[in-house]
Amino acid sequence: MEQPPTDPWGNPLPPAPPAPSLPPAPPGVRPTASGSWWGDGTEAAPAATDPWGVAAPPAPTKTPGAAIGGLIASLVGIVVCGVVLCPVGVALGFAARSTIRRTGAPGDGLAIAAIVVGVVGFILNVVMIIALFTNPDLMDQLNDTGV
Repeated sequence: MEQPPTDPWGNPLPPAPPAPSLPPAPPGVRPTASGSWWGDGTEAAPAATDPWGVAAPPAPTKTPGAAIGGLIASLVGIVVCGVVLCPVGVALGFAARSTIRRTGAPGDGLAIAAIVVGVVGFILNVVMIIALFTNPDLMDQLNDTGV
């Protein structure tokens, strides 16, 4: 005869708890052959649902990196090498807006800011370059005033 299971000290183990059961079916839902009562008649719960069949909320979405990178490139472009970095910021801003419209991710404001700051920075840098080429003494004048 087989002896009941014991713990390391020789004491008998308590009986196993009963298997969990499903809560009672909601009104108007008939159980399936296996006893489950999901409304669509499947044997198991649909993916990503709780026991009552309510869909789980969607996972939180992240701001596209192109929006963040575009804003950073545009801001740095105003200070350093704007003729190169500002158009990069504008391009990343437009790419981010496209992604945001397609996926519904947050960050539309960042993408718009990258575009606006990039365009303004590019225009300011072009105006500065034109001013320096048309007036070669401008840099000397700026250095003499301590600016």
